Amino acid sequence: MSEFESRVGASPGAYRTELEMLADGKVTWVVFSGRMASGKDAVSDAIRLPGKSIKIGYGDALRAELARVMPLIHLLVSGESDWATIVQRVSTVLGIPEFAAAELLELLVPDLKDKPALTPYHRTENMRIALQRLGSTWHEADGPDFLPRMIAPMVMRRVRDGFNVVMAGSRFAPDADIPRLAGAITVRLDVSQETQIRRLASRDGLQPSPTTLAAMRHPGEVALDNYPHDLRLSNDTDGEEAFFSVVDAVSEFVTDTMRERQSRVVHPST
Repeated sequence: MSEFESRVGASPGAYRTELEMLADGKVTWVVFSGRMASGKDAVSDAIRLPGKSIKIGYGDALRAELARVMPLIHLLVSGESDWATIVQRVSTVLGIPEFAAAELLELLVPDLKDKPALTPYHRTENMRIALQRLGSTWHEADGPDFLPRMIAPMVMRRVRDGFNVVMAGSRFAPDADIPRLAGAITVRLDVSQETQIRRLASRDGLQPSPTTLAAMRHPGEVALDNYPHDLRLSNDTDGEEAFFSVVDAVSEFVTDTMRERQSRVVHPST
């Protein structure tokens, strides 16, 4: 059994073909990280790689989980159900403790009253906090490998189909460690706090309130600051030229890594 298969709870040999494809450079898996407003989503959307690519993210997996309970929260907001019932049902659906389910309701019920069409893809302060906690403290009992274990089957399925997989949103060491066991390339985009504040205000309308500043210091924002990433770049300058300079640097690095892996493949003599 490979160490990757062991960490994600797969059976021995379950991903042998996919791991060989990654090792041989036939496809690649790129994992981006960076503090909020570092541009990781924009850069990961724009990179150019050989072959066909698809984007999958930890954030997308968490948003999909949260979307499962939004109808339940609407029942509470509309008065069709009571607090205790919805806390219990949210706890069951998400597999989180009831105290965590209650915290989720405290965060999202006020927002839903103001914005009934709110979804997990809206960038509100409380939605951001809910996603951060869903990916960390609310699932502490599931261990630090919770997110990589959840997303591994999705990634391996795409690799098997011949796609490069691009991911944005890794936050803690296992989110990078486990993909690297499969041959993933990790990329960190750095950004200053001043730039974060400016971009959050212009992009999301978020002012540097105590809530926003606390979210910027959340462990999931800073845990990978000193991680030994395969590639680390500053994305602190705004503007089209600076943006595409970062995109080009990442694209070139990943493509070169794929070609280097391809060059190591030993072909049987004919």
